[in-house]
Amino acid sequence: MKYIKTIEIINFQSHKYSKLNFEDGYNVICGPSDSGKSAIIRALRWALYNEPKGTEFITQGENTCKVSITFSDGITIVRERSKNRNIYRLINTNGEEMIFEGFGNDIPKEILAAHGINKVYIDIESPESINLSSQLEGPFLIDKSGSIKAKAIGKLVGVHIIDEALKELNKDLFNVQSDVKRLSKEYENINIDLKEFENLENVRKSLDESEKKLEELKNKYTKLERLKNIKRELIAIDSEIKETKDLIISIGDMDYVFNLACIVQTKITTKNKLTDLKNKFMEITEEIKCQNKVLIATKHIDDCVLNLIEAVNNCNKTNELKKLNMQYKLLVNEIRQLNLILSKLKNINDAKETLSKYESQYDNYNKLTDIKSRLNEINNSLKIGYKYISKFDNLEKADLSYKAIQSNNEKSLKLNIIKNNLLKIDSELICINDEIKICNNNINNYIKEYTKVLKELGKCPLCLSPIEEHTIKKIINEL
Repeated sequence: MKYIKTIEIINFQSHKYSKLNFEDGYNVICGPSDSGKSAIIRALRWALYNEPKGTEFITQGENTCKVSITFSDGITIVRERSKNRNIYRLINTNGEEMIFEGFGNDIPKEILAAHGINKVYIDIESPESINLSSQLEGPFLIDKSGSIKAKAIGKLVGVHIIDEALKELNKDLFNVQSDVKRLSKEYENINIDLKEFENLENVRKSLDESEKKLEELKNKYTKLERLKNIKRELIAIDSEIKETKDLIISIGDMDYVFNLACIVQTKITTKNKLTDLKNKFMEITEEIKCQNKVLIATKHIDDCVLNLIEAVNNCNKTNELKKLNMQYKLLVNEIRQLNLILSKLKNINDAKETLSKYESQYDNYNKLTDIKSRLNEINNSLKIGYKYISKFDNLEKADLSYKAIQSNNEKSLKLNIIKNNLLKIDSELICINDEIKICNNNINNYIKEYTKVLKELGKCPLCLSPIEEHTIKKIINEL
């Protein structure tokens, strides 16, 4: 069975330093009064249950306090407290240490699990320490109230489960009763609110009548608009008739005027045709100028193509010349090797030396003659090739110019398309702006007529309630 093996107390109340060793079994601490026996129990309670709180138990004149408890299984719990530090230390059987800080009034779970001396909760608000008893404390449960005794006995025989069930049942019953009261009150409030809608059928009938009157009003308003339009057309026709009569009176001779009008119309038609021809002529002239610019910019393209073909041929010739140059280098290497061989054979008898010398010199002479002729041909070919290549120094510039011309031509076509699209968009915008102006004018006219109708009615067409001047202005402003 696990038991406390040693307890070490430093600066706790009257104990400056005390260390007690306990045996497995019954241990008795003896001594006179005020010698610190109760302080040992308080130190145990402080280390095991973090009680009491605060720092009043620190020995007067000291800054720190420490209690260490070592159990029979080798686990050590150390409780330290100072003005600036409040920690638990847990040292296991392997000597590994864990430090706990910032636990407040609680006890770290690891500490409780290490010593296993937990309080028993007879009630949620009545935790009891059955392992430690304070000084002058009565026998266990004897000094407690009847309810606590009953709960303790109930826990022993398992009746506490029924008590908990009754508590939960009472809680649920209270919640159900509260919900019933709340729903009943809501039901009454809903019935009160429904009384406001008892006259709903009459309101619906009046609303239907108002809708019919509103429909009739709309029809009359439409007819009124038609009549106003007809009136405006009649006034315009009358004014035109009057102007025509005045014009006829002022003109006098109609035949002469008619002939003059025909001549003017013919001349106007001719003028319009000439204007169209002039515009087309100007467009064609501009197009010709653009095409001439393009032709001027691209007039050297044929020469560039021919030069490009010649450059390709010259490149091929250059490759052949490079091959000949390689052959020439190989022959030079052979000559060097032959010279080395001759230098090695210089100590042979004079006859053979002279004969071989002449033969080798003759062969070398023939080879050198061939090599020289080939070298001359290669040099001549290289000179011709360099001349051709020098003619094509500006070929890349010509190619870039050609590409730039093509790009500008494509951009010109795209710009023409964009220009046409912009012209179409401008014309469409003009038409849309005209339509918007017409719509705004119509809306203003409708608002004026609607204001006039509201003033004449003096009532709201929907709810039939009286409507005042400031209300009409507010409605019109919102429109």
